[in-house]
Order: sequence, then structure tokens, then C-alpha cells
Amino acid sequence: MSDDSSIRHNLKAFGKLSEVCEVRTFSGYRNKKHVTVQILDRGPESSSPELRYACDVVQEDGKKAGGNEAASIGEAIGIVHWEELD
Repeated sequence: MSDDSSIRHNLKAFGKLSEVCEVRTFSGYRNKKHVTVQILDRGPESSSPELRYACDVVQEDGKKAGGNEAASIGEAIGIVHWEELD
């Protein structure tokens, strides 16, 4: 069991958490506005591999965008409703 899998397992077992995700954060600029992008990963042991990843975006002015869960990181980023930030 990898360290990440072990952490998720222990959070579920001892913390009684459900839908545990690892969150990676990235930042950049879109249309001259700072955005923070979070990639959520439910891990390889996800009960629904086709819903393993999700992507949430918050812009400096408070606007938010997201999309549906997906099987890959690329797909999760691709289906974000980026137009909601315009």
C-alpha cells in the first residue's frame, strides 16, 4: 500500500471520513487575473475509477468554476466550465 493509499485508508478508518481526496494546488493567471486550481484525486482504490479526479478553480475576484468528476486529470481539467470565470 502506497503512503497516499495508507493515509486515505487511515483517514477513513480512524477519522471516519468518506470520499477522501488528495488535493494538489496550482496557481497561474488567466485573462490577467490570478487563479488557484485544485486537482482532487480519490486515489487508485476509488470505488468509481471513472470518477477519480475533479478540478476546481477560484479566481482572484471570487468567481469559481468546476466540472464533473472524470477518469483522468486531463479530462477533469478539460471539462471545467472555464467560461464561468469570464
